[in-house]
Amino acid sequence: MLPFSDSQTLADRLAEMLCSDSGLRTFRLMAYLRHGSDTTASAVPGTAEAVAQNQVGIWRRKADDINAPFLRQAAGSARHMWADITEIPPKGAKKRIAFIGESVARGFFYAPHVSPASLLEALLTNPVDGGCEVIDLARTDMQPDALVNLAPAATALQPDAIIVFAGNNWHPVSMLQRAHFHELASLVENSNSWSEVNGYLRSCLASRVQTVLAALGNIVRTRGIPVTFIIPEFNLEDWTSRSVAPPLLDGNDLVHWMTLCEQAENALTSGEPKAAAELARLMLKVDGGTSPAAYYILASAMELTADGSHERRLMLEAARDATLSQGKYHPPRCFGLIQEILRKESKTQSIATVDLPRVFEKYLEGGIPGRRLFHDYCHLTFEGMSVAMAATARGILQSFDIPERSDQPPFPAFKAPEKVEAQAHFLAAIHNANWGNKLEVISYHLNQAISLHPPICNWMKLFLDFHIRTSPVSVCAAFEELANSAGLAVVALLFRSPRVQKTINFDLVEAILQVLAVREPDAHVNILDLIKKEHGIARGKRNLLQTPYLRPPEAGDQRNCAYYHANARRSQFIFIVDRQEDALGKITLRTGREATPGEAQIYVNNVLAASVIANRKWRSHSFVLQSHLLHEGMNLLEIMWPPFSFSSADRVRHIVRALEDGKIPELSPVCGEIFTLTLESAHGVSPN
Repeated sequence: MLPFSDSQTLADRLAEMLCSDSGLRTFRLMAYLRHGSDTTASAVPGTAEAVAQNQVGIWRRKADDINAPFLRQAAGSARHMWADITEIPPKGAKKRIAFIGESVARGFFYAPHVSPASLLEALLTNPVDGGCEVIDLARTDMQPDALVNLAPAATALQPDAIIVFAGNNWHPVSMLQRAHFHELASLVENSNSWSEVNGYLRSCLASRVQTVLAALGNIVRTRGIPVTFIIPEFNLEDWTSRSVAPPLLDGNDLVHWMTLCEQAENALTSGEPKAAAELARLMLKVDGGTSPAAYYILASAMELTADGSHERRLMLEAARDATLSQGKYHPPRCFGLIQEILRKESKTQSIATVDLPRVFEKYLEGGIPGRRLFHDYCHLTFEGMSVAMAATARGILQSFDIPERSDQPPFPAFKAPEKVEAQAHFLAAIHNANWGNKLEVISYHLNQAISLHPPICNWMKLFLDFHIRTSPVSVCAAFEELANSAGLAVVALLFRSPRVQKTINFDLVEAILQVLAVREPDAHVNILDLIKKEHGIARGKRNLLQTPYLRPPEAGDQRNCAYYHANARRSQFIFIVDRQEDALGKITLRTGREATPGEAQIYVNNVLAASVIANRKWRSHSFVLQSHLLHEGMNLLEIMWPPFSFSSADRVRHIVRALEDGKIPELSPVCGEIFTLTLESAHGVSPN
């Protein structure tokens, strides 16, 4: 054994080496190898031999009693995500279909009143042959592995057919294990390019789709149960994905790309679609299709010039798929890669398909799917569900050798109860707003809800009451009242845990206020008074870095940060003015690692109000917002950060470190950081 002094010297030397950048990375890899990789998740689930015959989802039957019903289990935090079925009885004389899928299959926004499973059962009802029963096994937020396990377990229900309606939750990033992150880190470090990562993620996704199909094909071969896969479609027309900056461009290319983007958007606004399209094509040469922005500009330009809908559809599909390699900010979707693999590989597994993109295209006579068929990014309207299930029913009837009813039109015009339809539109408005979709779409859903069922105005008032208050939702009387009248399905979508900072979507608040102002002016005034009481700067100093005042979708970016960081040149905050008077502001800020020192400009309601010096050192500033720039109610404060020009090597190191830690890296450049941002009335606190 070495003498203590020598051991201490070696230990100090080892500590020095490990504290270096390369040393820390080496230590992480050693620790990863020491504890092993994610072996528990490496086995392929879902073989028929591994089926738990007495458990299907959250339903269980008595052991070894095949004639016993499957009973819903009382325990479990995810019970509300499944169909509200108390028990699944033993199979009778009717043909039985097990219906498996995600939230789209669950009937998101409509359940438990209506679901695709209930519509399909109605379509298959035929007094002559006894009809069919459809067992609803769809679960909101079902992931691929859960689906692969549930499908063979469902054979315990003795189904005559299995239908799978899934593919929206199959983002490759959600499937990555620790070893994958290390491979990605190596790709980035060796190539200094994001195209290698994109290719790797596509291969991971393709492998997962093939694994799902293989598990389903195994059921067909070993159990003799036919399987039909419904291929999902996406809301191409009315959903806009957030266009983050392309990852891993060097400073000059990124500045060039952002300049082109700004010029193209200005060209669209000025009514120059051809110029916008040319600029968008230049953007694509720079970003290689890693951002949706250029595709959206091209699609908008084609709409203005009345170019062919087929070419425009291709641009919107490309925008949908451009988010594949960006692990953040984007809601679920069925990527084009998934659709193509399902079309080609299903046949080799003897799996039938219902190709919704083709079904919807035929139904819309070549049109692009939008709000007629979708409430948000992927969840179907009642019309969309009806069309999808009509196509599915035709395939099932053929597989059962049952003739179609002669009085059944190709696309039956089912109609949901007006109250149920209104509820779906109201919830869709909230969901669209929370995901940062266009204000025009949010207003459309609100107006549809009221026109279908005017009493839903009361729901909107109750929602605003508990949504606006700074108190947790669960302690608000308005939330309890809405819960009692609306039911569990609505509450599950509106509830937010009291243990997390409350998010208030003021864009949604403003949209609802505009609707109520026309129909119930008194309610509009009362809600404005409540907003001032809860958030007005005359009631006390307001910290605009708190979650309620961050304008969506920016709020979600701050969860793992010690201070606010800006991923775009403009940072936006909402503040409330009680009365028109000067406001005093204080800000402590610095530029991001990649930004150029300069002036950070402060805008209020789109008017330049102040400028402050910003560089890499934290600096505190005071500023005044003059009363003539403000108006009572909601106001918008924006900070325009100095231009940035980052080192590609620094960016690569940052991304590699995050990947080696098993984290999705922040791909957007950091334009600036804020430690404090407060506003208060220049005349002090007013009495309550």
